Amino acid sequence: MDNLGRLLALKSKRDVVEKDKAVWQSIIQNYPGYRDGYYQAGVLSYKLGELDKANEYAQKAEEIDPSFAPADTLLRFIKLQKQR
Repeated sequence: MDNLGRLLALKSKRDVVEKDKAVWQSIIQNYPGYRDGYYQAGVLSYKLGELDKANEYAQKAEEIDPSFAPADTLLRFIKLQKQR
């Protein structure tokens, strides 16, 4: 695969992640107490490099359910990424 092909493949993957994030944002807009929705939006924001937004979503998921370990793990990954 040439460089243009790789670039197009990366853009396509990014587009999919952005669309998935928009779906989860819509879900949490309609169901603001849905912990997993915030977590999923946080994971997708993290994948897009939107660390501040990912942090907000993960904190909201943890606020809804303080014992939700995946949100805590995501917050740790975000913190490590920000330290780089």
